[in-house]
Amino acid sequence: MSGFKSVLISSHYLPLREYMSLLLTADLIYVDENEVWQKQTLRNRTYLLGANGVQSLSIPVEHTGGVKTAIKDIKISYQQPWTRVHQGAIFSAYNTSAFFNYFKDDLFAIYDEQPTHLLDFNQNILQFLLKKLKFKGRMEVYANQEVDADFRQLDSLKLIQEKNIVLEKYNQVYF
Repeated sequence: MSGFKSVLISSHYLPLREYMSLLLTADLIYVDENEVWQKQTLRNRTYLLGANGVQSLSIPVEHTGGVKTAIKDIKISYQQPWTRVHQGAIFSAYNTSAFFNYFKDDLFAIYDEQPTHLLDFNQNILQFLLKKLKFKGRMEVYANQEVDADFRQLDSLKLIQEKNIVLEKYNQVYF
C-alpha cells in the first residue's frame, strides 16, 4: 500500500485494524474536530472479537436535542458504568494475547481519566495506539488544508470493509 503525505480523518473510538493500517501509511494525520456529529458511526463505537463472537461497544454521549453539533462539542455521559464494561470486554477479549500485559495499564488509564468530550477521549486513544505502533508521522487539527486523502467518509464498519484493505494475517485470540 502506497503512503500518503497527509490524510483527513474523523474521530473514531478504538479504530478498526483496517482503518489504522491506512493511517500508518501517512506522514501527517489531520483530525476534523468541526465535522458534524453523526449517530450510529464509529465515532463512539467499536467492535471486538471475543469468545462469544463480535461484541459491539458504544460510548454513551449526552443528547444534543437534534441540533447539529461539532464532534468537538459532544460530551460523554458517565451516568452508566460504561468504562468498566468496556475495560472488562477488552480484558476478556485480549488478556491472553501477546503483549497485552505490556500496554493494558496505559490503555485503561485513558478510560480512568474520564475526559468530558468524546473527541478528547478518542484523540487520547488514537495517540496511544499510534505511539505503540511506532507511527513516525504527526497528528494535527484540520484547518482546511489540502490533503492527499479524505477518510472522513469511512465512518462505519461496512464502509471500511468495502475498501478491501489487504492486511497481513493476524491471529486473534478468538477466531
